[in-house]
Amino acid sequence: MRSHAAMFLTGRLGALVILIAIQIVLVRALPPAQYAIYALTFGVSSLMQTAVSFGIQRVIAKFVSGAGMTVRNRTAARLVLCLVVIRITGSIVFLGLGLEIARLTGFLPEMPPFELLVIGGIFVLATTLALDLDAVAQALRLQRISRDCTLSEALLRFLLLLGFWHFSELSKAEVAFAIGTGTATLVIITLIIAIAGRLRAADAVTQIPRLDRDAVRMTALGGYASAMAWFVLSPAVVRLIGARLLQVQIFAGFAFAQSLVLSVQRYTPAMLLFPFVEPAVMRNFARTGDRSRLQSALALLIKVDAIVIGGGVVGAVIAGQPIVDLMTGGKYGALAYALPFLLCYIATNSIYRAFEVVAVALGAGSVLLRTLFLSLFWLAIIIPLTHRFGLIALLVCPIADALCRLALMYVALYRRDVRHVVDRQVTITLLAAVALLAAGGDIVAGAIDAGPVLRIVVGVAATGVYFACAALLRPLRKAELSILGMDTQNRVAGSLYRLARA
Repeated sequence: MRSHAAMFLTGRLGALVILIAIQIVLVRALPPAQYAIYALTFGVSSLMQTAVSFGIQRVIAKFVSGAGMTVRNRTAARLVLCLVVIRITGSIVFLGLGLEIARLTGFLPEMPPFELLVIGGIFVLATTLALDLDAVAQALRLQRISRDCTLSEALLRFLLLLGFWHFSELSKAEVAFAIGTGTATLVIITLIIAIAGRLRAADAVTQIPRLDRDAVRMTALGGYASAMAWFVLSPAVVRLIGARLLQVQIFAGFAFAQSLVLSVQRYTPAMLLFPFVEPAVMRNFARTGDRSRLQSALALLIKVDAIVIGGGVVGAVIAGQPIVDLMTGGKYGALAYALPFLLCYIATNSIYRAFEVVAVALGAGSVLLRTLFLSLFWLAIIIPLTHRFGLIALLVCPIADALCRLALMYVALYRRDVRHVVDRQVTITLLAAVALLAAGGDIVAGAIDAGPVLRIVVGVAATGVYFACAALLRPLRKAELSILGMDTQNRVAGSLYRLARA
């Protein structure tokens, strides 16, 4: 698992740098109105990936990952084909109905040009299918092909966008959609060939029971209920609300900040490691019923994520404006105050994902369903609050919604004797360190009347102090590190073990 994880991580981290570069090219090349169109369509893509997910990701993690061992390869191939058909059909229906509902409700005062609708729709379908096939490849331990596709697609898209920008051909969103569709299609073809080859192999185990279809359906139902609870006030939905209620300039700046943070979110430690940890702990729990291993693995991901994102919050509070000004050519620096809020929101996602994994493992799907009603309440009030308070409501309400859902799930799982997924002492201490260093650094920068460069220096220094404090806190435990099978003789692993408590 370690070699697969290392291969996967190097690919994702390299892609992160390229994706940030892509965002910079787009925000500089496209006029605000065209960038708003691109951001809105990208938001629709993210929204659709959840709305028509049908618990597919949970099914892939739990069943496809056992291909050849607990599920016959031939059965897994049929299951993957079924999931793809469901996803494509659902996506087409969703796009058609969504467009008609938007027209009837006045969300779209006038229909977009036909060319934009076609290119944007194909772009959404292609990127969604590419993500699903990549999840299948990860579950089948095809990390090398997943890494190569991720890096190659990002690099090719960046070079094409840069070339079109250089020749003054990147002034409309349709061009960006066409380029993205082309690179995603190449990824889809490559992954289909690799997955088909893997599932044509002979089973590693001769006696494999038939796939329990009821178990597949229940896993999909629980996963979908959880996804829909998160979906109600997801970044994609918030972006759609912002597109309707905010001025174009403010929405474009907010969309850039959100895109930047969401690009980072895909590559936070928890999001990177969940594809490996989730199938492993689910299989272990199903086989042994050992809750300690389940909780330790998820607690590790939550804490590492909190440490990394906490440093981002400190830096964003102090140096967000000059950094955004630098990245956007001075367009949207005034809206950099959105970054800390957006970072705080994504910090809750790893906790929610961990609770979701535990709830699915314990068969507690009713807990996930109840969280949906909380999100519907916050959806009902976010629109009038946005009318009254503007962008700040779009930043605060999703965080409040996430905290309410987490509180509900925490209490429900606590009653089921799951009490150590979140280390409360470490979490509270990290939150205090973030608040003190962010506020202190901002006050210092203001007191010395720091210019853009000096404010960035102060932000970097405060972030460094934060990470030093986190190291002194020794938030990790050796039992948590051992879950990943980390060898103490390895230099990096040895350092982590020295920073860990017993």
